[in-house]
Amino acid sequence: MKSAYKKMTAFVTALTLCWVMGFVSVQNTNSIKENPAVLSASAKNNPNISGDYASAPLFDDTKVHTVNFIISDEEWEKISADTSESNAYATCNVEIDGELFENVAVKAKGHASLSFTRGRKDATSERIGLRIKFDENDSLTTYHGLDKLSLNNLACDLTCMKDFTAYHMMNDMGVHAPLSSYTLVQKNGTDLALYLAVEDIDKSFAVRNYGADAEIDLYQPKSPVASTQSDLATILQVFSGNKYADLDKTDRVEAWADISAKMHPAELKDAACCRWIDDNPESYQNIWDSDKLKCSEDDKKILIEALDKLNNSTQEEALSVLDTDQIMRYFAVHGFMNNYDSIVGISRHNFYLCENNGILSYVPWDYNESFGGMEPQVVIRDVLGDLALDTTPTGMDNVMSVEKDLINMPIDNPNRIGGTDQLPMFHAWASTEQGIAQYHQICEELTELEDRYALLTASTKTMIAPYVAQGLTFYTEEQFQEAMHQMELYMQYRFVSYHKQLSGETPSTWEGQKEQPDTLIEPEGLALYKMATYTNAIACPPAQVLNPIINAYLGKDSDRSLQHFSNLILNYFRNPVTMLPQVPVLMQVPACREDAVNSVHQQYGTAGMFAVQGGPPAEAGGADASMTAEGGNLS
Repeated sequence: MKSAYKKMTAFVTALTLCWVMGFVSVQNTNSIKENPAVLSASAKNNPNISGDYASAPLFDDTKVHTVNFIISDEEWEKISADTSESNAYATCNVEIDGELFENVAVKAKGHASLSFTRGRKDATSERIGLRIKFDENDSLTTYHGLDKLSLNNLACDLTCMKDFTAYHMMNDMGVHAPLSSYTLVQKNGTDLALYLAVEDIDKSFAVRNYGADAEIDLYQPKSPVASTQSDLATILQVFSGNKYADLDKTDRVEAWADISAKMHPAELKDAACCRWIDDNPESYQNIWDSDKLKCSEDDKKILIEALDKLNNSTQEEALSVLDTDQIMRYFAVHGFMNNYDSIVGISRHNFYLCENNGILSYVPWDYNESFGGMEPQVVIRDVLGDLALDTTPTGMDNVMSVEKDLINMPIDNPNRIGGTDQLPMFHAWASTEQGIAQYHQICEELTELEDRYALLTASTKTMIAPYVAQGLTFYTEEQFQEAMHQMELYMQYRFVSYHKQLSGETPSTWEGQKEQPDTLIEPEGLALYKMATYTNAIACPPAQVLNPIINAYLGKDSDRSLQHFSNLILNYFRNPVTMLPQVPVLMQVPACREDAVNSVHQQYGTAGMFAVQGGPPAEAGGADASMTAEGGNLS
């Protein structure tokens, strides 16, 4: 039970952490400064860094590649041990499609996905996300010019295809975005799992996209409020049906608006969102801490000056510091993907800020929670199911369904929380008719890719399905096939929505859609929670496990209020023995038996005397469980 409720608390905490949920086109004709570039100096440390890897075998996305780590047990332990968030590198050799690279470094990567993987109790606990740094031990080593490669373990993506699709669409639309391909990752020749290989955002990415001599800095800032925790009762209030009792099916809800108001007050100037704070470099430490290319003090001044012009000057001056074409193309795809674990969600992260000789743009990163995967209604259905509390998600049935809401998301405001003014790099050009007209032309280009992505989705599904069937992902074939069906529906409906908004049949703003709700698409058959993976990401039990736990813990308690429920959960977390009266009920939940018995051990000091055995619950009700001692069955 301790583990189960740690997982429940992890779920709630993670929700807070994750949601706390240009008409002047810049021509960079003067992209090289008189002084030697920071990037150029970095690249000179390894003259083998180049963009040649773009045509290397690994980034052929029409087949599944092989990445084999040749590594000792001692070195593997450095990255596979349950030492959460360890940045330790291990030394190994790696074969990529049979090509050997010696003396390279590898470390664990990820946050929620890393915790999920390390928390598993079977062989899949080794399937951690990985990052290879080819030149860590030998400064001249690269993979055909690539310095870093990420290997995503697909732990948060039932389709195994969200990142793949997003990066391809970004690249097709002319956005500077990572390359990617599927790989079978092996350890000493033994299959580990199916991964997605992704070009890391570092020196080689900068060289490939901007040139070796360009004055580039790449930052991956996070909002300082992303780590702020709200109280449990406030979080659970999001799930309350009472809050939406007076609304109807034409009403959208920003379920995290209350928390967002606390965490992003109007007076907060968050540098991660490209807001100017002041001229003091220390005010932007969250940006400098995320620097990938070792910015200088002069570089810091350049970025601060750009933010000042963006936020405090005339519109013409604001546009002068933006690569508006890149930003428009970025948001055209980003809005299509409905990714709220990003700059347009509460957490304000999972993107790179590129500063190129004083010109700003975005580089996309991390789309495994796109297709609405971080939307509260989706997570509620995925995690809590039909929980019989005041927190029941059926209360949200009073409002517009999340499927209809997201399929019709207005293209003119991709920000889920608030208006475009909270995104200065978007707002500078999107607040003008000319800028919106140019943006709509780019969105029109995106709709021309519809047939291509129907084919890409189908062919990729066929390519990776055998690996799912072999158990080389975290998902069953049934889960994968259903998720892929939902993904195909989503793509079809979202393209229709873009067509209708661009033609004017459906308004492209929040206000217009509120006034004309009859113009919105009804996405029949679409159930976004069937693509949702939040329980996987944070190791929270699914609804069929969580509901019996919570209902057993509450028992016949007449107080089903949010505050009472949150107090019970928090009290349990502080003192797990408080669940002792519920042991008989929890013994009927296979996933909870071990934790239930551990509470007995803790109360009576019986650890080591007996353990719990048993399979799934019996058909007629009750669990087929027994307690076994060292010498035989206990009677």
